Amino acid sequence: MTRFFFVEPLDVVAFRGNKMFGQSGSFGETSVMPYPSVFAGAFRSILFMHLSRSGKMDFLNNVAIESELGSEIGTSSTFGSLKISWSSLAVGELEDETVVSAQPLYPLPSDSISFDGGDSALARLFNLEDFSIVGCYSTRTPIVVTKNRGKRQNVYCHTNEYLKYLNGESDFKVVSTSEFVKMESRVGIKVDGKYRTAVPGGIYSSNYHRLKINNHESYGYLVGLNGSTLIPKSGILRLGADGKAAAYTEVKTNLPTTNYAVLAKRSLFKVVVQTPIISDKGWLPELVNSDNALGGEIGQRIGAVLIGSSIPKREILSGWDISTNRPKPARGVVPSGSVYFFEYDNSKVSKDDLQSLDRQLVDGLLCANENDRKTGYGIAQLGITETVHYRTSKKENINNV
Repeated sequence: MTRFFFVEPLDVVAFRGNKMFGQSGSFGETSVMPYPSVFAGAFRSILFMHLSRSGKMDFLNNVAIESELGSEIGTSSTFGSLKISWSSLAVGELEDETVVSAQPLYPLPSDSISFDGGDSALARLFNLEDFSIVGCYSTRTPIVVTKNRGKRQNVYCHTNEYLKYLNGESDFKVVSTSEFVKMESRVGIKVDGKYRTAVPGGIYSSNYHRLKINNHESYGYLVGLNGSTLIPKSGILRLGADGKAAAYTEVKTNLPTTNYAVLAKRSLFKVVVQTPIISDKGWLPELVNSDNALGGEIGQRIGAVLIGSSIPKREILSGWDISTNRPKPARGVVPSGSVYFFEYDNSKVSKDDLQSLDRQLVDGLLCANENDRKTGYGIAQLGITETVHYRTSKKENINNV
């Protein structure tokens, strides 16, 4: 069973991802939404603090810990039963100054575009003329981008509006991050890693984000956890590399799902990426085989074939590996909001099959590595699509694009 927690920052937050900073006079760019591995580290740290001294040494030395706590946390290089099953921005509903429920905020999918309009801007699915072909993985799988795509839009969908999108409606409302996030610029001083003293001339500035809170609602993060009964229902955790404090509380929530009965009558569906996908195949999920067919038991039963995709510019993922005490290798990831289009024979597929596929997609089906799935990568959801948003093109070699 999934336990959902609302994580509410008690201070500003700054998630740098793989962006370098800290040189004299440099400016550190940050993001308001961290990668799910940040939450994996934060909640594992709660379990780590309850280990005995010898247990902590076993954890750091990759020695299995023979206890219920050890089975949940695993070791420094291998996850235990604890798994991040959801990660998103969220808005929490307050009762007597306590968050009792939370609803996720969804990044604008890449097959849509938003228009300025204040607090409730309008978003709309792209038309065919909004796309151009930049290359083909095969004759059936164009890689498409929007014309004049520029930078990604910092807009999000509330749950009720996102449900419209999942069910194939062309128009839905979005909200800009400027409505619930305030940007602050702060000055930092570089610290010597060995002596923890200030480095002469090591002054830099960096962006920080402060999330909105009022008498009725609070903005923060919604995190789903599977495989853990030892995490307390509420408490304080350290968030991000700066170790900023955040309060977490177990809450109720409802994740929207598409109408499977309607979807079962169509011959197309789309897969909307919620957390970045890590794949050795680049933009292509490892679950998609060389024939463009969706692999795995459920994929083979449905017989879905990848026929198109809309993917923003890839992101670079790195971090610090505590098991080796060195930086993790930089890897390109498919960003959240990416969309894949699949075709299937609806005469052989039931709504139960599609519901089963959707559950496995939320479980991280698109990531092949078990540790990546447990860290929260590869979460996606099914959606209805009326048409395939691409134009056919002659076969091209993507390596030449």
